[in-house]
Amino acid sequence: MVLALKYQGRISLAPFLGKSMGAELLRRPEYLPADLIVPVPLHPVRLRERTFNQAELLARSLSEELAVPCENDLLIRCRPTRPQTDLTREERSRNVRGAFDLRGQTRLKGLRILLVDDVLTTGSTAEACARLLKSAGASTVVAVTAVYDPRKRDVSRNVPIS
Repeated sequence: MVLALKYQGRISLAPFLGKSMGAELLRRPEYLPADLIVPVPLHPVRLRERTFNQAELLARSLSEELAVPCENDLLIRCRPTRPQTDLTREERSRNVRGAFDLRGQTRLKGLRILLVDDVLTTGSTAEACARLLKSAGASTVVAVTAVYDPRKRDVSRNVPIS
C-alpha cells in the first residue's frame, strides 16, 4: 500500500494507513502522549515532481486519529537528496546529513513530538530530523512510520531517536 501511495499517487490510501498507525500507537501507550505531529518533508523539487508529500498525508490522518496537532511546515528539506532506496547504511547517513532545517526561530522546549514518515529502514532520515528537533528543545521524538523495512536495518543497533 505504501508503494502504491508513494509511487502510483494513490493518495486515497493515506487515511487508512494514518488511522492504522494511530491505532497501533494507542495500543503502545509508552509512545504517548504527544504534543505535536511533524512529517518528514520533501525537497520542493521532489514535491513538484510527485505533487504530494506522502509523509504529510499520513501525518494529517494520524493527527485526526489521535487529536494531536500537526505542523506540516516546521521541518524543511533545505537541499535535495538522492532516493535512499538503493543506498547502503553509510550512504544513507551521508545523503541526509545537513539536508534538513527548521523554519524560522522554532522553539520546541519540552514538546513530545511524533515524527512521521512512510518507511523506516536504517533510521538515517529519522535520526537527522530527530537530532534537529531535539536541538530546538523537544523533550522526546518518536519516529512513527507506516512500514518498518528490516532488510537493510541492523537490528542490533539501537537508533537513538527519542
